[in-house]
Amino acid sequence: MARNMEGDCTEHAMLLAAMLRAQNLPARVAVGLVYIPSRKSFGGHMWTEVFLDNRRIPLDATLGKGGIGAGHIKLGDSSLAEKAPAPLALFLPVIQSVGKLSIEVRDSRPRAE
Repeated sequence: MARNMEGDCTEHAMLLAAMLRAQNLPARVAVGLVYIPSRKSFGGHMWTEVFLDNRRIPLDATLGKGGIGAGHIKLGDSSLAEKAPAPLALFLPVIQSVGKLSIEVRDSRPRAE
């Protein structure tokens, strides 16, 4: 993936998690839905979470914007450890939600910390 500059969100998320771990930063992948403006709908997506300063910080290597926003809805996560679910198995909640969810964005302002 890194050599060919190819891959989808799964490869990007797993590579970023591996790179963070190589720097001794705890990381995992998250799966859920992301809003696709051109389709005016949500689609399945995977991104990375790194643990820094006692909190999980979401990073989306696929979209090239760094973090995530209100258009990302997390449904699950995995450490990708040996006994953790396979990355594609993480998409089961996403697949099960297709056609069953109704999402209304009421506010997308960041929370004050």
